[in-house]
Amino acid sequence: PCIATYLSYCAIWYLDGKPTAYSTGKFHEALVREAELINAAKNRNPWALFMMYLGALQSQVSELLFPWRSVKSGDMSSSPYFNQWYGLDLNFREAVAKLAEPNQLLIPND
Repeated sequence: PCIATYLSYCAIWYLDGKPTAYSTGKFHEALVREAELINAAKNRNPWALFMMYLGALQSQVSELLFPWRSVKSGDMSSSPYFNQWYGLDLNFREAVAKLAEPNQLLIPND
């Protein structure tokens, strides 16, 4: 659900002419920072690198894709909005605006 939400958000905001974390380069910058952290790791054990990648992805990149802190969950199924959305027609612009309100990450600076 997070990827579908993010891609829909990117498509709608592209059509509306608004910048996104992807179109402004914030997503790229976060991935570059993550790559630099992983390249600097002294422990090259595959398991250590995998855990480092996972942790950096969760702490630096995932919030750009879906504001899990805003919905107070790292998983859509335990989000307070899940029961309000499941099986219902959804006004996507309105829904994304509601998710973005607490931290304004999805709202671009005009």
